[in-house]
This record gives sequence, C-alpha cells and structure tokens, in this order.
Amino acid sequence: MKRTSYICSIWCNAYMRIPTEKNPENCGWALIDDKYHYYWFDGPHSSSLGELSSDIEESEDIYSDECDEDEDDVQ
Repeated sequence: MKRTSYICSIWCNAYMRIPTEKNPENCGWALIDDKYHYYWFDGPHSSSLGELSSDIEESEDIYSDECDEDEDDVQ
C-alpha cells in the first residue's frame, strides 16, 4: 500500500517541480547499486501457475476415479 500511495502522489503532482516529499525507501523501495528496486513482501510466496495446474489435474484425476467407482456401484 505504501508503494501505491507513493506512486499516486507522484502522478497526482506530476506538474510540480517536486511532486512528492515522501522518501521512496519508506514506501517499499530499496536503493541497490544507485537504482530503486521494489520490495514485494515478507513471507511465503504463492504457488506458481505450474504448481496450481498440477494440483488441479491431480484433483480432477481423483474426482474422475471416484466417479468411475460410483458408476460401478450403480450397475
């Protein structure tokens, strides 16, 4: 949220000589080798698309197997 507020303040005041007095390092940015890099967050990352799609495929396989067993019980 801090980074969003920082960027919005710059764009809202883009016509001014100094568009913001906020310090980028206090708004989610880190100065590395004279360039600003944004810092995402602390904590575990979410699953990758590949992990999610393999989880879905496994779930579909399990569901399909259960449906096949149910059909066998009906006959």
